[in-house]
Amino acid sequence: MVDIVKRSDEPPVEVFPLVDPHDDGIRPAGPPDACFYCQQKVGQSHKRDCVVVSKKVWVRYSFDVEIEVPHAWTPEQIEFHRGESSWCASNALVELNERYPDTEDSVCPCAIFDCTYLGTIDEIPRTKVRAPPEPEPPPDPEDFHPLW
Repeated sequence: MVDIVKRSDEPPVEVFPLVDPHDDGIRPAGPPDACFYCQQKVGQSHKRDCVVVSKKVWVRYSFDVEIEVPHAWTPEQIEFHRGESSWCASNALVELNERYPDTEDSVCPCAIFDCTYLGTIDEIPRTKVRAPPEPEPPPDPEDFHPLW
């Protein structure tokens, strides 16, 4: 006999998201009534390992970049200026975008990037549901031209 042990951090099946008719997992390459990734039908729960079911986590993004600072500044002054003074971190995003613009011929910043998992915010399983397509508006009577 095999003992099945449920992980304590897994949500119960009854709270796992159902596949919705407008679910983000329904893709043009797959059937119109099932999740492309876990093959569950509309109205059934997504499978536990389905990639469209997400949770919220904290991560730290790090970039190692070259910047210019006053020649006389010490490491402490640089860290104070960039981390504790009135200098805004959005300036760093501008610097990164200038150095690594999102263009076809730009250099990829992957070599200077690192991502570190810091922890889970919550274990609530979520899916994204797209808004249903807007219905076509009825024809404007002003545009109606009877045959003559």
